[in-house]
Amino acid sequence: MALRIVQNAEIIVPENDLNSEKPFVSVKNQIFLFENYWFIISCTQKDDNVGIYLHVNCPIPVIVTYSFKVNSFAEKFVNTYEKCEGFGSSNFGKKPDLFQDGFMKIHVDLDINFGREMLENVRKEEFHNVALLFDDRFKDFTIFVGKKEIKVHKNIIAVASPVFAAMLEPQCKESQEGSVDIKDFDPVTVRAAVDFMYTRYLNINSPLTTLLNLAKFADKYDLVRKEMIFEGLYKKINLTTILEISKFSAANGLDQIYNKCVEFVARSFDYNARNMKNFEKLDLQFVMDVVVKKYRSF
Repeated sequence: MALRIVQNAEIIVPENDLNSEKPFVSVKNQIFLFENYWFIISCTQKDDNVGIYLHVNCPIPVIVTYSFKVNSFAEKFVNTYEKCEGFGSSNFGKKPDLFQDGFMKIHVDLDINFGREMLENVRKEEFHNVALLFDDRFKDFTIFVGKKEIKVHKNIIAVASPVFAAMLEPQCKESQEGSVDIKDFDPVTVRAAVDFMYTRYLNINSPLTTLLNLAKFADKYDLVRKEMIFEGLYKKINLTTILEISKFSAANGLDQIYNKCVEFVARSFDYNARNMKNFEKLDLQFVMDVVVKKYRSF
């Protein structure tokens, strides 16, 4: 049984952190559950030309298919990594075309294929469920999302979610038909949720939209360890993301995340009001909640 890992990330590069004398280097991003495998993204600048590179740390050689996308610019690569080398594009695009409002947002997609022996590197406590995730032979339940089908094990999703556990009771339609049709989430979100139910692993550098929808899914289905997803989003709150996170959390009743947004803005209100792009686009109710928090709590 081979193991194929498809992982994505969203790397935000502040414009002030990149110039001809100072390259940008992202934080380490662990690859799935493999403790000794990680990647970073680096960026360089020469004149107005920006280079983007993928570095993969791996104990044994791996072939990685990967792509970078920034605005309308995109490139795809295939390289064999034997140590933490950097491969990519030295001339991905011009700095004025890549940066918007002081930031460059890089969407990274990785496709890595491992042999069966790689499962030995997974943390022991997660080995059994991870093995089941990639073994379709005994999956006994189907989740339909649009035109997509995702096969799962009843016992795994029942343990991970009391909502799924309830619908898998013998008298329920879903249990009798062996399937459920999820209409209010897209395939990317449901796939991420299934992976989380099996592995309890959160790719913190997934695109913000994916993390927000995953939090909504976790809240609706009351996923075990959903706080891990919420905490991952707390770390994403900054002046670039606050508008999107605050609006989404308010619209979807994610009160814990919404309150963290309020706390973030209120804590350094004067600075945030001066330096946040599109401050005027914040919802009026959110601004009122921030003011109350600022002047009645701090």
